[in-house]
Amino acid sequence: MTIAYIPVKQEKSLGLALALTVLFGPLGLFYATVWGGLVMALFGPILFFLVAILGVAWNNTWIMGMSIGMWLVFIAADWLTSIIWSVISVYSYNKKVKQENQRQMMLMNSFQGQGPAQVNSGGYLQQNPVASNTTEQANLGSNKPTLQEWQKKNPGKSINDYFSEFGR
Repeated sequence: MTIAYIPVKQEKSLGLALALTVLFGPLGLFYATVWGGLVMALFGPILFFLVAILGVAWNNTWIMGMSIGMWLVFIAADWLTSIIWSVISVYSYNKKVKQENQRQMMLMNSFQGQGPAQVNSGGYLQQNPVASNTTEQANLGSNKPTLQEWQKKNPGKSINDYFSEFGR
């Protein structure tokens, strides 16, 4: 039996994360991780301006030229690091989302009295029922007491308990 299940959080697309990071570098990293995007987008300019200000303050053209050379090297390293960071972040995020979705499904199944279930890649719950629906309904119908009979045997229980045990 397949039951539609809508996860609370959707997984992030690895392809989109790669495309954004390759095209926009550290700014594209914001899709995968905001913290990583902030670190990578702010670290380069801050380092560049610190070295440039140091070169101007000391009136040293060699340090100012070094800041431009460092900037070019840093752009390449920053870009590559951002790409790697985005892949790792998306894998990590998707793993957490899958674990949370499976935990929610197991919790839902425990409340419904069903066995463990699997969530497939399409977001649907896959179950292997012991009996088919029609057989289960036929068995429940023949063994199902009336509400009044059940309440006499189960004092203090509510109608919700009755329906959770026997269905509608």
